[in-house]
Amino acid sequence: MGYDLMLNFNLPYFATNPSDFWRRWHISLSTWLRDYLYISLGGNRVGPTRNYVNLMTTMVLGGLWHGASWIFVLWGFYQGALLCGHRMLEPALARLRPQSNSQLGGLWHVLSIVFFFHLTCLGWLIFRAESVDQVGMFLGAIFGNFSGPPPGWMNFTYLASLAASGVFLFIVQLAQYRTRDLNVVYRLPVALRAVFYAGCFLAIVIFGRIHGNAFIYFQF
Repeated sequence: MGYDLMLNFNLPYFATNPSDFWRRWHISLSTWLRDYLYISLGGNRVGPTRNYVNLMTTMVLGGLWHGASWIFVLWGFYQGALLCGHRMLEPALARLRPQSNSQLGGLWHVLSIVFFFHLTCLGWLIFRAESVDQVGMFLGAIFGNFSGPPPGWMNFTYLASLAASGVFLFIVQLAQYRTRDLNVVYRLPVALRAVFYAGCFLAIVIFGRIHGNAFIYFQF
């Protein structure tokens, strides 16, 4: 139709650190925050302390952009803390990272992805909570007294189907990551593409929200 849309997500769950994540996640928003807030505040052209203040200010304001709620302020503060913490630890991490051994370097890379993925999920827990008290309740259940879901909450068939769908999509994402080609599915033979689309449709039918929620950006 003549519109040239920018790439907005570039495999963000394969990020190895918070800086890498924000180069991959919601790129239109992150570049706007970088260009019009972070750089305007001085970016990294100032001293370390001011740089941390700039990072934190940018992310807290980015959180508020999502809605006038303490939840979004807390989420922005969490993202800012990740960026500041990584900036402080980066020299030490660079010394620890294996340089000469390719196998150890590959293992370090994989573990970095897995570790930061869990930090990202912790951020989504904050983002999707309905109140700050609920965040505390969730964290207490996870790190304190986790007793698992109530009996009958999910059956084995449902969990197996959900895992199968997740693995199916993960394989596609892994192929995109390894080939550095986000359009890898479009280059498959027609029969394989048909299987992929049918699998996606089936997953939506089984696990999709039938009644749905209001589009999250309507509140911003």
